[in-house]
Amino acid sequence: MSSVFETVFADIKQRIKDDTLTLPTLPEVAFQIRETAENEDSTVNDIVRVLQKDPAVCAELVRCANSALMRTVNQCRDVSGAVNRMGMNTTVNIAMTQAMKQMFQATSDTVDTRMRETWNRAVEVAAMCFVLAQTRRKLGLKPDQAALAGLMHNIGALPVLLYAEENSDLINDSFALDKTIEKLHPILGKYLLQKWNFTLDLIAVPYQYLQFDREGSFADYVDLVQVSYLHTLSGTNHPHAKIDLSTVGAFQRLDIDPMTFIKQDEKTEAQLQEAKDMLG
Repeated sequence: MSSVFETVFADIKQRIKDDTLTLPTLPEVAFQIRETAENEDSTVNDIVRVLQKDPAVCAELVRCANSALMRTVNQCRDVSGAVNRMGMNTTVNIAMTQAMKQMFQATSDTVDTRMRETWNRAVEVAAMCFVLAQTRRKLGLKPDQAALAGLMHNIGALPVLLYAEENSDLINDSFALDKTIEKLHPILGKYLLQKWNFTLDLIAVPYQYLQFDREGSFADYVDLVQVSYLHTLSGTNHPHAKIDLSTVGAFQRLDIDPMTFIKQDEKTEAQLQEAKDMLG
């Protein structure tokens, strides 16, 4: 085991305990739009006013509203039209996903590359989550919320990458960096989402999505992320790609046959690409 890993692992865990770990900051617009949406007296105009404070998020929302997934003919020209088309709840979740994208940037080229890789993996999982929720609406899981859950499954890697920016030993030791992220990202993901005051169903995602023996009576967002994550590993040499899918309860709760799940038709492939285009 790398001495760098052992040192970093101990230091980060101590910083978590002391509440002194440097954490990524969720863009202010994300907090404001969520707060506005939670106010029962808020209107679409209130949401639009908050969004207009961040032109980048506004532009992404309009792009999403005009994406192939929305199946619309007329193009939205402004954020007000986008909000009216997608509805308040979907707008909030999509705005959160677009605001999150802004955090995956670093000053170091090495860490920046890692952050982009982390984001791209999250988009892969999120796209599958979106498609699964969309095609299984009877389960009551919202596609936009499912996509947000997918994007957050590996959010715990961000604090480690921020730490690496200040620690040259960790940046220069790929094994130690990979091992630290692997061991700590579920704990850090839960810790981070708690700090950001996310709902319990989303806080559970980074902490539980690798618990392949978890049980439950009803399908939830952890199940969606778990199945989507395993799907993205199909055909790779990752250790989790060798798991016996028939033993993973999430498939049963989502009413998915694990033996045929990997096979995708052209329609599903098209839906996945559309979801990636919208999220990425």
